[in-house]
Order: sequence, then structure tokens, then C-alpha cells
Amino acid sequence: MIQSAAPRLTPAAEGRVAIALLLMPFVSAALGFLLFPLVALTVEGTPVDMIDGAVAFGLGIGIASLLITGLVALPLLVWLLKRGPVTRRHALLAGAVLGNLPWVPFAIRLLSIGLGPEVLTGGHEWLLGVWRAVLFGSAIGTASAAVFWLLAGRHLEPESTTE
Repeated sequence: MIQSAAPRLTPAAEGRVAIALLLMPFVSAALGFLLFPLVALTVEGTPVDMIDGAVAFGLGIGIASLLITGLVALPLLVWLLKRGPVTRRHALLAGAVLGNLPWVPFAIRLLSIGLGPEVLTGGHEWLLGVWRAVLFGSAIGTASAAVFWLLAGRHLEPESTTE
């Protein structure tokens, strides 16, 4: 029988990881709130009340983060831990990818209805919108993963790192 060389987390390390995972929706919501002015500046028109818009955007990001953390990030972390130690690079890359998951249903919906002739005949605004969504998703996901790493990373890294 071949045994994995994956490190076992101590109960204290498991607690730190659990706390870090529980904080992710709040961190993502705060980042969404703080980044909302950039979102508002990159679309046509402005909200009537920037604070209300920022709160709504932050709450939406927090709810999406709650779902992604519970349904995707936690199983991904368990899988990575079974394969070996998790590095900072793993965490940040996973954050960038998982930060873009909320846009996937919208992309599927847009692709399912097809691109209209107005998109094909001259409008590049849809491409800029996609680019903006990817940038914001990557920024919020990577920043959230960085906070996760600050809270729990030293418990996940291999004993001797050269990074």
C-alpha cells in the first residue's frame, strides 16, 4: 500500500484554516465595497447613491464568495492537501480562477442566446465588459486568497520553502 506524503494538519492548523475560510466571504464583500467606485466609473451612467451601490455590490460579492468558498474552494483545498503541501502560488492562482466563477453563468447565458449582429458589426463594448469582469473577479479573488494565505498559509506550506 502506498501512502501519501501529504502533511497532516494539526488541530490548531485546522482551526486557523477554518477561520480563514469562514472570513473569506466577509473579506470579499469588503473588497467589493471598496472596489465599487472603480466599477461605477467603468460603466455608463452612475448610481444615484454611491454608498448604496457599493453596499449592494459588496453584498453580492460576499454572497457569491460564500457559495464559492463552501462549494468549490473548500473541496479544492482538501484535494490539494491530499496531493501534498499547498503553496502560496497555489492559493493565489486558485483565488484568481475562483474569483471569476461568478461570471461563468452570465457568460453561458450570453453564449446560449448568441451574439447579435450589433456585436459583430462594430460594437466592442461587450468585449470591454468581459475584460472588466475578468479583471475585477481576478482582483477580488486574488486579494481574498492573499488574506487567506496571511491567516492560514504557514500551516499549509511545506516545512522548507525556497520561495
